Amino acid sequence: MLNVFKRSFRDQKEVTVEGVELWSVRWTAVKGAFSSDKEQVAEFFTSKEAANEFEKALRDAFKITRNTLNSITVQKETNN
Repeated sequence: MLNVFKRSFRDQKEVTVEGVELWSVRWTAVKGAFSSDKEQVAEFFTSKEAANEFEKALRDAFKITRNTLNSITVQKETNN
């Protein structure tokens, strides 16, 4: 989905630009042999529905592997 929005750049003139609305699914991955070796990771999607489907699949995978170390968040990415 393309969104059209206005942004001010260095010369302070507002111009209309096209952007892509992004949704992220973020979680903590255990990377090493010990549970303290963690890394924040994310996958990005262009629709909320796709992000929610991925989140559900990820939660199901964590249940199968009995992974209780993760919290999963789905959020709309903002350009601040």
